[in-house]
Amino acid sequence: MGAESDYNILNGMVKMGWRVVHITPLDKGQDPSEIFEGIKIIRIKNPFIYLQGTFVLQFLSQVMSWFLFNFRSLALIRRLSRNESFDLVYGHTALSGPATYLVGRMYRIPSIIRLYGTFLYPCLGSCHRMLLNFQEIIGFRLPVTQLIVTNDGTQGDKVAKELGVPNKKLRFWRNGVDKQMYNPDFDTNEFMKELGLDYKNRIVLAVSRLVSWKRLDRLVKAVPSIILQDRKVVFIVVGDGPERKALETLTQNLEVSQYIRFIGAVPHENVADYMNAADIFVSVNDLSNVSNGLIEAMVCGKCIVTLDTGDTGELIKESKTGRLVRVGKEDEIVSELSKAILDVLQDDYLRTRLGYNARIYAQEHFQTWEERITMEIKQLEGLIAQNNR
Repeated sequence: MGAESDYNILNGMVKMGWRVVHITPLDKGQDPSEIFEGIKIIRIKNPFIYLQGTFVLQFLSQVMSWFLFNFRSLALIRRLSRNESFDLVYGHTALSGPATYLVGRMYRIPSIIRLYGTFLYPCLGSCHRMLLNFQEIIGFRLPVTQLIVTNDGTQGDKVAKELGVPNKKLRFWRNGVDKQMYNPDFDTNEFMKELGLDYKNRIVLAVSRLVSWKRLDRLVKAVPSIILQDRKVVFIVVGDGPERKALETLTQNLEVSQYIRFIGAVPHENVADYMNAADIFVSVNDLSNVSNGLIEAMVCGKCIVTLDTGDTGELIKESKTGRLVRVGKEDEIVSELSKAILDVLQDDYLRTRLGYNARIYAQEHFQTWEERITMEIKQLEGLIAQNNR
């Protein structure tokens, strides 16, 4: 079904008794259409998605994919409208921006664009870099009824202000979190036995898609200096992606394969096991580290070690709710990351205190998914009611 936040809002709509039609690109091995938990899914074929080659060819592929998806979505919606009416159009990501806006205008219904964070903040002031992210710029600038931007630390509120988005149109909301995933009675020893790991080892966990900008290579490069001083540790990486092979090769080249376990993708309901078993959670992304994984780790009372990028420092306060590694040259980041992990590995009291503080912060400041989705559904219902007056 896709990302958890995608699914949760669609599922929330279904629970409210709404008829939901979800139009999305067709990926390899998927059915063109299906009904999933009450959501009618229609997938659109787009041959340009898989073009590879030079940078120019990939950019042209991105442009053509964006244009074709919006063109075919509009044609599909026109056909669907012959037999059913729509009350609202909700565009997930900037990919569907133009179709979302045009459907809203054509059928005189509220139009919503939902952006799951942004890559634009580091590009502000650079025409060249902004052009490469044209989809996002258009997504921010289109005159839709409401723009929802996920507060994931990538500073989408600042981007919206820079691009002239009216405050009354913007909703800058953090994702919800499953607070029930915390299990203080979790049997870590049994779990480690199932994984074939020595129960005496501490677990350093990373949960992430393995893509370039997540920069898991920094964690791998930090391992050699860590194990020189403390070998009773295992690094577990949960997640998959195009960078996995490169990361595994780097692990082999640094001769630390016995200390790093690449688990691959796991169902989200199983991520809680890894979270509850972990001693330390690490995130070293380029743009921001306020990911769902970091928020879940805070809920589970884990000691956080993370890179101070984007608005990460709003959640993780140095030596209060975690350890913050300063941004600098790559070798400096790796060195500081190694030191921060070692500090909390070798100080049980500090590690426990930081994890406890992180959990208290999470309980007091984060919404559950139910609360978050209920808040958004009420907003959408208000827009529909206002439009029907």
